[in-house]
Amino acid sequence: MNRKSNSFHLDIRTNRKSPYGLLRGSYREDNKVKKETICTISGLSLEQLNMIKAAIQGKTVMKEEFVITGSREYGASFACTALLKELGLHTDIFSRPSEQWVKSAIAMVIGRLIYAGSKLRLSHCGSYSALWEVCGLDGDIDVDEHCYEPMDRLFERQDAIQRKLASKHLSSGSLILYDITSTYMEGEYEDSELVEFGYNRDRKRGKEQIIIALVCTNEGCPVAVEVFKGNTKDETTVLDKIDEIKNKFELEKIVFVGDRGMVTPSKYEQIDHELVKVITAITHGAIDTLCERDVIQISMFDEKNIVEVTDGDKRYCLCKNPDMAKKEAATRQSLLRKTTEQLDKIVASTRKNKNSKAIRAGKVVGKYKMGKFIVFEGTDDNLTYRVDHDKNVMWHMNRRLKPLFDADGVGPDRKYTFDYVMEILKCIRIQDVEVCGAKSKVISAPTDEQALILKHLCVSI
Repeated sequence: MNRKSNSFHLDIRTNRKSPYGLLRGSYREDNKVKKETICTISGLSLEQLNMIKAAIQGKTVMKEEFVITGSREYGASFACTALLKELGLHTDIFSRPSEQWVKSAIAMVIGRLIYAGSKLRLSHCGSYSALWEVCGLDGDIDVDEHCYEPMDRLFERQDAIQRKLASKHLSSGSLILYDITSTYMEGEYEDSELVEFGYNRDRKRGKEQIIIALVCTNEGCPVAVEVFKGNTKDETTVLDKIDEIKNKFELEKIVFVGDRGMVTPSKYEQIDHELVKVITAITHGAIDTLCERDVIQISMFDEKNIVEVTDGDKRYCLCKNPDMAKKEAATRQSLLRKTTEQLDKIVASTRKNKNSKAIRAGKVVGKYKMGKFIVFEGTDDNLTYRVDHDKNVMWHMNRRLKPLFDADGVGPDRKYTFDYVMEILKCIRIQDVEVCGAKSKVISAPTDEQALILKHLCVSI
């Protein structure tokens, strides 16, 4: 085929549903520039057509010529920022999210998710992350301008932000989770109104701290936070926090969930239960009191079924938690181990001390509350001790058998004692049986009395 031109170019058309390209040549005839169509290229994407066009123009670059001169994290920052904006949190922070301090606040929120650390470190993350650029901030990042000043603005708008979050996630009758934690401080904070010594949940002795209270939805989504003085007691925050949730978030009725350390009996009685329903746990002492009043029995606690018991205007949901039982057993063994370690040092000590070995040993036992399991022998000079493991097991068995013992009354005529229970359980026998040469073992079926004891012990055979 004779062509009038050897110079070609690709003319891309997008006026159809699918893009196509016209491979054309240009030539001059009678002092006029004319074009001829050589072929039509279809069935390719616009990107592929552009690549062909670049190749015809000689603009293609070989793979070997690409050199990566730097690489920074982008994916996690982009994904988290996109999700934050999809949830509308950027407009919850401020109605004009294009302002620099709002972009900085977003970067700090995402930074906490990806790069847990100080604000100073976050301001220097530009060498390995595109976080600040993704949030719309280019150039050098200054920790004062881009971190501390936006945090001051966030603090000013805390109430407004929390009201917006509450309007999204809470409504009248909502179940609200409330809990408190603490974080300790390093360094000196002489001018702080919040940093104080108090009960340290991290067991950091000699460290000042602050108390942090968190309000969440029933699904655990944070809605509000508040910082208290480091010496604030959990229970002192409950009533004010309930009033704040109702008034500030405009909720007429709520269901308040808090642990037994903050919803104490005295605080519980001060709550308006017509508008605020409370879900909490009770202490071991309260359980003993309910057993003494015959409101509940230890045998009601089951691992699979929840037993509901009503006592006046209170409803108790009874369930045995095997995981918690294992945790408490592990804690008890840990405390017993710490006790014996310190007692070993006291017994082996030969240095004179203003307090006798007996006094020091008594303080250790009192500190860890292990007195019921430790038996001391001898005098101060040759003081010894032993762990009464039998008493450890016996204490737990007596606790579970308490309803049975209480129902039996008191005095010399009472039937059920610990020794009597052991004798009854001894009557459950395992027997060797042989039938036609085949040997097996059979456990005798418990009698009604034995079954009752096993039920109280929460043991099945």
